Amino acid sequence: MERLSVKTKIGYASAGAGDAAVYTLTGTFLIFFLTTVAGIEPAIAGTITALGAVFNAVFNPIIGYVTDHAMTRWGKRRPFMFIMAFPLLVSTFLLFTALDIVPFIKPIYYGAILIVFWLSYTGYFVPYLALGAEYTSDYDERTSLRSFASFGNMAGTVLAMVVPPLLVEFLENTGLTTKVAWSITGLVVGTLASISIWITVAVSKDKDVVKEEELGKKININLKEIFGEYLELLKLRPMRALLSVSLLFLISYIMFVSDLVYFVTYNFGMDPGHVSIAMMVRSLSGIVVIPLINMIALKTDKRTCYFLCMTFVTIAVLAFRIFGIPSLLMVYVFIMITVTATGTYWQIVPAMYYDICEYDLKVNGKMRQGSIVSFQGLTEAIASALGAQILGIILQLAGFNGDLATQPSQALLWIENSITIIPAIFMVLSMIAMCRYNITKKSFNELKEELKDL
Repeated sequence: MERLSVKTKIGYASAGAGDAAVYTLTGTFLIFFLTTVAGIEPAIAGTITALGAVFNAVFNPIIGYVTDHAMTRWGKRRPFMFIMAFPLLVSTFLLFTALDIVPFIKPIYYGAILIVFWLSYTGYFVPYLALGAEYTSDYDERTSLRSFASFGNMAGTVLAMVVPPLLVEFLENTGLTTKVAWSITGLVVGTLASISIWITVAVSKDKDVVKEEELGKKININLKEIFGEYLELLKLRPMRALLSVSLLFLISYIMFVSDLVYFVTYNFGMDPGHVSIAMMVRSLSGIVVIPLINMIALKTDKRTCYFLCMTFVTIAVLAFRIFGIPSLLMVYVFIMITVTATGTYWQIVPAMYYDICEYDLKVNGKMRQGSIVSFQGLTEAIASALGAQILGIILQLAGFNGDLATQPSQALLWIENSITIIPAIFMVLSMIAMCRYNITKKSFNELKEELKDL
């Protein structure tokens, strides 16, 4: 069994903090910021996030293909991570900067910045995720590596969920405007995220090595060939299944985290300090469940672990909706339970994409880690678009008004539905899709034995 040192896993996990920080910040606070600070209507805010993410979806296969074929003396993956971290920092800052511009220009401005953000995020995230497949080909070690990455993810989540409300409130108390406070918050989170990425770049040199005879090999960016590879990969049954799983769950996730700020702010009247506490509870709960998820996955396999954890969360969420959330304490309990689903997805599913690499090698005779894991980025982009658009439309139709401190009862009802019933439906659909994923621990180990004979 291939064993990676703890130090090696921690080094890889560092960039996971940057991934979660910027992804969670935009997923949790962007629509809230656009509707309550930048002065954009919910449906339009949802459309902005949707269009930016859809544009990014086209970029995913290109970056995946390029990182598979880039042959530089610095490696195939690390140069992209290093370069893209800077525009990721800048675009995160600009996304949360409210400008006093003509109203009809605002959607165009934020749409353009969001496109830059997603291009930067994908340009870093796809090679980062692909780099993990280079670390090990062992089924259980990949699960363990993703567990460490999940700790990094949770550190980034703490930064992106807990810090913004507290920092905004602190800066406001010093006399700064809300707009300036949010701008500084975006800069702080973006900077810390980029630093975490550069740390992984620095410590992973020996994991991203290009053979000397391949150095300087020219990349032929042929869009027909790139999307032809995508279609070839889509013919793989586990790829189609996992793509559906990712898309359906991430829609649920985006709706939940985006709606959570609305839910605790308007349905329970939390001030920024208490919102930060709620986010802290969520983040710390995520750290607690990581070892449990890892244990279940090692005792069974990744697919079984996904079914068990998602079933538990779905039942709990529906129970909370049926019986209600009567107190602030139960809000915290609700948040603690739901984080199990988030932890399970980010810990298990990326490692399942890694396993498809060997499956592809057996079926097609090719190793295409970048192209394969870019499907994860693709689903993130599309799910972000759909989840944000669905939530924006729901809030708009329910009568939400960002200028009101107290929302109409219809708006409060649908804020609650958007954090319970609707995400639960998408979680159930993701489990149905997982039934078609046919790589188990047993079949993967058999596959590796077959590959040894080739």
